[in-house]
Amino acid sequence: MTVPKAGTTWTQEVVWTMRKNPNLDNPTSSLPLHVRSPYLEGDILAEGLSVEEKGGFAEVTKQQGKDPNKGVFLNIARVAERPRIFKTHLSFSFISDTALSKAKIVYTIRDPRDLCLSYHHHMRLFKNEGYTGSLDQYVDAFLEDSATRQEPVDFMDEVYP
Repeated sequence: MTVPKAGTTWTQEVVWTMRKNPNLDNPTSSLPLHVRSPYLEGDILAEGLSVEEKGGFAEVTKQQGKDPNKGVFLNIARVAERPRIFKTHLSFSFISDTALSKAKIVYTIRDPRDLCLSYHHHMRLFKNEGYTGSLDQYVDAFLEDSATRQEPVDFMDEVYP
């Protein structure tokens, strides 16, 4: 669990390896990370994509006998081998109380200066984000909590009230 660009995917891989592949010999280690450790809100990001655009994830869902038009990542999460490992950028307020009381949660924190720079590169790289401003403009927006969809300060207030 992290805000975007804080090292979520790196943490996801490390946790999966520690839990499921400590001897580095697990045959499922070659599967895509999002299959081994599903991204909970992946379906939200994939909304509107065709089955072809969802690629291998849709194929995994079809192999499970499920309709890839009705949630790819949630279907992968449902059948994941237990104990399951999930990735999310959702804040605590969006996670069920049951999950919070029963699950072990790894929360990754990154220096806000690095987070800001990484997020700026992300926003410029992914054209669908629509960001065209300078780094200085982005830093100003980041400091005003208006540069990201998930404000890092608000997220931290939920972790450390």
